[in-house]
Amino acid sequence: MRLAQSPRQLSSPVTHIRFAEFRQFWLNPIMSNVSVHTVPLPRRFPSAADAMRRMSNSAGDLRQLINRLHDRAREKAWVDIAEQLRRFEGPNGLEVPGKVLLGVGTK
Repeated sequence: MRLAQSPRQLSSPVTHIRFAEFRQFWLNPIMSNVSVHTVPLPRRFPSAADAMRRMSNSAGDLRQLINRLHDRAREKAWVDIAEQLRRFEGPNGLEVPGKVLLGVGTK
């Protein structure tokens, strides 16, 4: 596994790891000089409707959670999500703010 040595090396190939895997590095360090950086990661879509289509058709965690609900609650959840997404819609489409944590270190 290859991780970036610093945020400046993000243009080189970087292996993304899940939080649980990163936690293992942190708790049982096989890496030194480990640090965590917050990186902005906005999501952009042509419209809220397009974002809803992608989310409802994806196999992601959100869809899996919502599919566990009974019919009425599932419908309400999708309506609530669509309503919140429209808050971020503007003349250039939909942009939802977001952040990711990027762990870096040396092996």
